Amino acid sequence: MRFPKLFTIKNSNPILVLGGSIFIVAVLVRLWGINFGLPYVFHPDEPVNMNVYLGILRNQDLNPHFFNYPSLFIYLNAFIAWIYYLVGLWLGKFHTLSDLPLPQIQGVGIGLAQLPSIFLVGRLLTVVFGLLALILVIKIGKSRNSSAALGLLAMAFMAFSPITVLNDHYITPDSFLTIFALMTLIAAISLYQTGSTWAYAVAGISAGLAISCKYNGFLILTPVILAHFLRLRWQGLWDWHIYLAGLLTITAFLVTTPYAILDSQKFLSDLQYESNHYATGHVGMEGNAFLWYLELMWKDDGILPVLGLIGLIVGILRRKPWPIIVGSFAVVYFLFVTAYRVRNDRTILVIFPFLYLLAADLLLQLWDWLVRQTKKQFVQIGLAVLFLSVCLAFPVYNVITADINLSQVDSRITAIEWVHENIPEGAKIAFESYSPYLNPKKYNLTYIWSLSIHPAGWYIDNKIKYLIFSQGEYKRYTAFSDQYPNESAQYQALFNQFTLIKRFTDGDYEILIYSVN
Repeated sequence: MRFPKLFTIKNSNPILVLGGSIFIVAVLVRLWGINFGLPYVFHPDEPVNMNVYLGILRNQDLNPHFFNYPSLFIYLNAFIAWIYYLVGLWLGKFHTLSDLPLPQIQGVGIGLAQLPSIFLVGRLLTVVFGLLALILVIKIGKSRNSSAALGLLAMAFMAFSPITVLNDHYITPDSFLTIFALMTLIAAISLYQTGSTWAYAVAGISAGLAISCKYNGFLILTPVILAHFLRLRWQGLWDWHIYLAGLLTITAFLVTTPYAILDSQKFLSDLQYESNHYATGHVGMEGNAFLWYLELMWKDDGILPVLGLIGLIVGILRRKPWPIIVGSFAVVYFLFVTAYRVRNDRTILVIFPFLYLLAADLLLQLWDWLVRQTKKQFVQIGLAVLFLSVCLAFPVYNVITADINLSQVDSRITAIEWVHENIPEGAKIAFESYSPYLNPKKYNLTYIWSLSIHPAGWYIDNKIKYLIFSQGEYKRYTAFSDQYPNESAQYQALFNQFTLIKRFTDGDYEILIYSVN
């Protein structure tokens, strides 16, 4: 692709200028709101994950005793937390590993960071992995036709991907999985192009590391196997390289999740629990996964996923290996996760860079065709602006909106302040998941997963004085009353029975406080 002179700066490489500019903006949107909520912790997984890896340090025991996720993500965060501890030790802030306090968890989505800075360290590690993914996307794009244009365009799409940017703010394994999935893809393309032993080895190791971040990462073996057989056809069955890749996949997984063998009973138990969880359901995050994911991608990224799918179809029709190898993982992974009842945005996150690469490939083919139709530069510039506007306007708007929401003080914080000022000390309060964190030394607190579990009489009989409802929990039911008629009716009965004394809507998040009278 030839760049219009509009994008050329004197004595500079336009690719470097554009790439650097996009990368800087990508950094900014990922750092914007990185301290959201602190010292309170709203994400349900962050404090759980931190308890696991800080437990490794504090107990000096490499066994995480937790296998809902594999261990690589845990070990990487433990290593960074250890570096953080050594710096604090040198500065005199810490004296022993027990000085790294565990976050306090009152319930799902209700936590307190006793040391907020260590949460920032963990979140920044996720940001680093999210930014590294942008660099890998450029390399993958360059493997298409030795031009940086495709990778640069895909990088721009990923830089402003709403789901990607949002999840790059959290201490969760999805951004880590994405890195190793992209590394595996690079190796898969290389083994197709060269058939080198080194490419097979890197593919196997990278795939093993991806699986060691999240179990569903095993599907990244799809482009590796496909690239192998596209190159060798059925003779590939007898080629030892693919078996080497498989062996190295298993080895890399076991090296980075060693207690899958050393504590196999706990490993198998947690693995079965996680599988059953996704298969049987999670309130407010279940059902119609196929349509839900399609709607999510359309709402967040607009036309880009559609362009990615079209790019894959065009590649298949033209029998082009590159889009077929790139798109194979996205298709197989999408079909796999939509077969489960539970669905959430972070589960689908890993396929987005693959879709962006396909979308960029399609757009550049269309661009080249249009350029051949006109040699007028102002027309070319107009088309470039039009292309980018159509593709990026919606994602950029969503990213900015999400970052603004993260950086705002929401109702869970303002409700804490109001409760401490207006509800008498010692009052008996019942609260549900995703509610504000309250001082357990000041109030008599009763955590209930969902306040709809009990009828109004139960709260009266147990002398509960106040109820705190959170939209993160009750709207899982009331927003889908057809699916959860009993729970929705129970919530409505509680709302009707008791007296609303305060409603908070700060940060577009609703907290309701009722008096039991």
